[in-house]
Amino acid sequence: MKKVLLFAAGTLLFASCGGNDDASSIVITNEITSDMQLMLDAKKGFSKDTVIYLTDGVTFVDKVAQSAEFGKDDKPGLTYKALAMSSAINFSMKVQPGSGELGSIWFSCHPGDSDGITFQEPVFPLDRNGYKLTFMDSLKVGKSVYYDVLKFDVSMAPSSHCSASEYYYGYHDGLLMVVSKNGIEMSRVSEKVYKENVERRLEERAEADSIAQAIADSLAQAVADSIAQAFADSVAQATADSIRMANQSAEEDSTASTGDATKVEIPQEVLDMADSIADCVKKAYLSGSLSAIKDCEI
Repeated sequence: MKKVLLFAAGTLLFASCGGNDDASSIVITNEITSDMQLMLDAKKGFSKDTVIYLTDGVTFVDKVAQSAEFGKDDKPGLTYKALAMSSAINFSMKVQPGSGELGSIWFSCHPGDSDGITFQEPVFPLDRNGYKLTFMDSLKVGKSVYYDVLKFDVSMAPSSHCSASEYYYGYHDGLLMVVSKNGIEMSRVSEKVYKENVERRLEERAEADSIAQAIADSLAQAVADSIAQAFADSVAQATADSIRMANQSAEEDSTASTGDATKVEIPQEVLDMADSIADCVKKAYLSGSLSAIKDCEI
């Protein structure tokens, strides 16, 4: 169940007359903004899912590996990573306390973008060189509602290496949605939806393979029949021509002989050759390389 975390006032802790632990807490919380503190407070209820799933809502569902490492009480922080199996989604984020300033949020959305973008002392909403961060109380994704969401908008960043234009990070759940540069939304779905999609694609592939096999068989048979027919026609024509030359004065006999010559018994070696060429054509078709048919010595 998604939970709503009340806005944390951890950055406004007051000093007490107690020991070193209280003093240490004050120093740490004073080095991070309240907006960042809310992100770190999500440690207690953060999703245990190390694999999540995003879909375009039509046919494609991608598997995404995610990890979230929260710091300890004496050294707070957050490092989050999400890497897709098939698509180009590659999202990384770090929330770190500062030294002499109120911390920073760093994020990267491209494997080759090691520098990334750093937002110092972030208070939402904010904009840096076209990179925008906006806090959202909630976001509806499919039939689910997620609370405490940070939107990374890079659509107006002139030097962005990101493969997408928007990333939505849920404080308690990780990556929720990614919007591509052409407006396609990849939204969070359950593992059940992912498995159903895999099964459907396997069924579609099996059906496509079956159709391809039927076409290949038909093509191969047509080639074999064509070769056999061409041989029979050639023999019949040669026989008829021979008879005509031997009996030029007997047109009727020649015509009759021609009729008999069409009944030609095709030698086994010709049939074997036809089958061999047909099998070659079928294999070339099924491999998806129609250009390879020319090597079948038709």
